[in-house]
Amino acid sequence: MHGFSTPYYIWDPTFEALAGAGFRVLCFDLFGRGFSDRPQTAYNIQLCVTQLSQLLTALEIKEPVHLVGLSYGGPVVAGFANQFSELVQSLTLIDPLVTNAVLGKFQALNFPIVGELLMAFYVAPFVLPKSQSLDFYKPERFSDWETRYKDQMRYKGFSRAILSTFRNVRNMFPELDYRVIGKTSLPVLGIWGEHDQTISREDMRQLESLIPQMHFHTIKNAGHIPHYEQPDLVNPIIIDFLGNNNSVS
Repeated sequence: MHGFSTPYYIWDPTFEALAGAGFRVLCFDLFGRGFSDRPQTAYNIQLCVTQLSQLLTALEIKEPVHLVGLSYGGPVVAGFANQFSELVQSLTLIDPLVTNAVLGKFQALNFPIVGELLMAFYVAPFVLPKSQSLDFYKPERFSDWETRYKDQMRYKGFSRAILSTFRNVRNMFPELDYRVIGKTSLPVLGIWGEHDQTISREDMRQLESLIPQMHFHTIKNAGHIPHYEQPDLVNPIIIDFLGNNNSVS
């Protein structure tokens, strides 16, 4: 499950490593992102949970799955695990959102008309693409990142979907879902890039307190997407974790 706005390709190194290790891997774009539809609806966590549930049903995947969520995808997979516990073998949370404060800082987007104009003429065309480099510790290594991100913006509805997500963040309380997960025996892996400018070490400490069974790893020389920036360090951790908690052949 990818994050707030960068679509499925953010999993390319992870996908290749897991498939190479013998796992069946599924990546997809959330509604409003990448090459998925942009329906006229409220873009919130429940929409993402429902999309994942319907996707598994459509693909006739009935056995429990391992869920891996990045950033905004963290609350999504936690919410799914709480609603469909029988379908989940484990959770891997990579630099997940722990509170709604991070995305809630753009208060002007919450105002009608002002928010639409701000998103259409400033945030979407300029702020979002430029801000993608902040996800890396060494952004100069990924010079095509902004260009690749802009590809999804060619399709009508992207700005509307992102704006709706911003506005619904105010009603998102991922701590509650994490707390429920922490009261179960569900295996959980936590991964965090030590130079993350979005999710702080204090956020991760809070997550550790909410999910005491979580196995936590800090990745050096990495920012908000350590699995992409340091795949040689992160992939073995994930593969080992999934292998140790894989009850379905």
